[in-house]
Amino acid sequence: MKQMEYFSDKEQGMPPRTLTEINVAIWNGIVLIINEFIANASLAASFPERCYDSGEICGCDEAALGDGIKSIIPNLGMGLNRLTEPIVSPFGIDIKAQDINTYAVLDLVEYIHHNIKDVRQIGNYHTYFKHYHYCIDDRGANRKAFQEKINELFERNGLNYTLTDAGQIERVVPLPLNLIIHRVVNTKDSELNRLVSDATGKIRLPKLEDRKLALDKLWDAFERSKTYFLEDGQVDKRKSVDRVLNKLSGNDTNFRQLLNDECLALTKIGNDYQIRHYEKGTIAIENSDEIDYLFYRMFSYINLFSNCID
Repeated sequence: MKQMEYFSDKEQGMPPRTLTEINVAIWNGIVLIINEFIANASLAASFPERCYDSGEICGCDEAALGDGIKSIIPNLGMGLNRLTEPIVSPFGIDIKAQDINTYAVLDLVEYIHHNIKDVRQIGNYHTYFKHYHYCIDDRGANRKAFQEKINELFERNGLNYTLTDAGQIERVVPLPLNLIIHRVVNTKDSELNRLVSDATGKIRLPKLEDRKLALDKLWDAFERSKTYFLEDGQVDKRKSVDRVLNKLSGNDTNFRQLLNDECLALTKIGNDYQIRHYEKGTIAIENSDEIDYLFYRMFSYINLFSNCID
């Protein structure tokens, strides 16, 4: 299903994907989409309501769905009800404002996507109970439709998340960073490759703590790259570093000095900031922009290392 392009999209483009918190309008939009998939029986397979007459599935049991949501996402703190926009009083106080737990709502989106299935009407309309009967005929079409509607809602509101084909919420990574983290690092050191793979997976996740962990993994890969040419039993790390720099620079003296300075700077960042070290006196990383900058800078080195090393 192709997303509709509105007049403002053509004139002004889509809003930047910078919003990280789900507001009332986005929440109400999510509720609207979920209710649409309740109504078309897409959730009936996971939460079946049974016909009192035939015992066949006749729709979604909304009470069971609600119980499932509460049991799996206890910190959501609200049912599938639309919220009222907060009213600002003359005294500057928000009236009827309700906190929305963004991460819990994103968990909800994943939970709903996971439980959606395709259904097919069977038999005739049951006139006495005023419903249809359904059987499960899952081909993924309804999950795809749900994904597209959610992503359209997120994009049009400038929300910095997307629902993937696999049903996972990922952060919309800035384009320059997104272009390089898709590159596969494939050296002879499988542990180094694993650390980089873990880092590029976690940098896409919504939670700030996961993205901080992505930095940890990438800096671990950097430290391991310094010992790439260290043989078993050897302890002279400097010799390995020298061989790495020679390889990466192609023995170009000026570029080698630039790389040496960059490696010293990256090492200092790892020691001074709360990346690999969390002692008192280290500098906390407070926001996603800082993480993106540091990740991009380190990954640029890792990418060069991967391309030039044997």
